[in-house]
Amino acid sequence: MLGDLNIDLLCDNYESGIYREVCLGNGLRLCNEHIPTRDSKTLIDHVLTNTVLPTTLSVIKNSISDHDIQVLDVRLSVSISKYKTYEKKFVDYIAV
Repeated sequence: MLGDLNIDLLCDNYESGIYREVCLGNGLRLCNEHIPTRDSKTLIDHVLTNTVLPTTLSVIKNSISDHDIQVLDVRLSVSISKYKTYEKKFVDYIAV
């Protein structure tokens, strides 16, 4: 789940605390815990997931918007046999 939710998670206040509790209570993990996503050094664009698979979040600066582009890579591994592991990597280039 991702979106511009306008709750600055870099601020420790009542609103951000309740939001974090709701996310954790529903099994969601914030992927961009300490990464500002705007030039104003705020964290109002959230990327949440419920996967236990390894993830990597990349933040890309751009000149089109005042929001940075966020790309979440989820490492999917499929074991074919005892000796071989094949990995798939999905990147949504339309979002970039």
